[in-house]
Amino acid sequence: MEMQLIASKYDKVPFPYFLVDRKLKIVSVSKCTFNLFDEEANFLDIVGIGSKKKAAKFILDTPSITKIELNLKTKLNPMTLFDVYIQYEGKNYIHIFCIDKEESVDQIYQAVKTLEGDLQYANLNFLKKQEQLEKSLQQMKEIAINHESLATAGQIAASIAHEISSPLTGVKGFLQLIKPHLIDIGKGHYADAALEELNRANDVIYEFLNASTEKMQEKQPILLSKLINDIVSMCKSEAILLNCDLSYSINTPETMIYVDVKQLKQVLLNMVKNAMEAIKDSDQKDHGMISITGTLDNDHVTIRISDNGKGMSAAVKESLFNPFFTTKEQGTGIGLAVCNEIIKSNNGKIHVESEEGRGSAFEITLPSML
Repeated sequence: MEMQLIASKYDKVPFPYFLVDRKLKIVSVSKCTFNLFDEEANFLDIVGIGSKKKAAKFILDTPSITKIELNLKTKLNPMTLFDVYIQYEGKNYIHIFCIDKEESVDQIYQAVKTLEGDLQYANLNFLKKQEQLEKSLQQMKEIAINHESLATAGQIAASIAHEISSPLTGVKGFLQLIKPHLIDIGKGHYADAALEELNRANDVIYEFLNASTEKMQEKQPILLSKLINDIVSMCKSEAILLNCDLSYSINTPETMIYVDVKQLKQVLLNMVKNAMEAIKDSDQKDHGMISITGTLDNDHVTIRISDNGKGMSAAVKESLFNPFFTTKEQGTGIGLAVCNEIIKSNNGKIHVESEEGRGSAFEITLPSML
């Protein structure tokens, strides 16, 4: 069933297309394939005698999208030269596209026209979905404000996000497969632009789905020093690229906390990323500084993440943890709201200090293991 769905995406490709398994047995073809070729069980049966070993080696051993010239046996000619493109579908299946060398420009042009028609139709449907999404987002904001419940709003978001993510995945897969042909006719930038926007849409959908999912907590003891050291290790490379000095210190290296480690790492990574973005948008973008400190005070620990970025106003600070509130041009307002819920679920709290033009500091307070 899964392979039928995958193959159906390419059923209307206006040139010969084969979906084969690792033994090169033909699983599915495009509608026009048998206009040119006799019906065969194995792809090698349509390959010219002198090209069979070359074809098998190319198809089974090539690690990425690429092409090769092969002589294939058509109904009218036992030796017709084709450009053959391949792409792997997981470990078990391979897409094969065959374009007649003499007719390649016209065939690719027709493929692009078909794609444009499909995308135009998809865009009309997506505009309707977008209107529904905007209305639903407004409803979710009202729910979050009136009921102070991120989970309720997230459940609504999840139902919409699931509905939108499926067609996006299909369009993205087709764009990735047709990109080599677009590059050949000098239109590769169309695919790049479309894929960039699709990736952005998928990122937003992921945030909604992540916020809506109720996760089972898996609390365990961990050294505070190890937790912070792990975060610094994960962020160090990006900090170097941004000319940002990332430092850390722990006053009691043997301090233990009992938390959901994955969740807490998600929170800390989010806050360090926000600090980097705040620095990137400030006058200190070439001299950024982020400091992470861990301190033990009686029965609790405090993790402080401070930066010398652009800071924020009192009004922004007041609304910082409200679901869907954001000051970023492409933000969703989900990240910090989720962080706040995670810290609360780990019996902690978050305190924020900030001054416009000077930077910000986030303090996370959690119970220590006595």
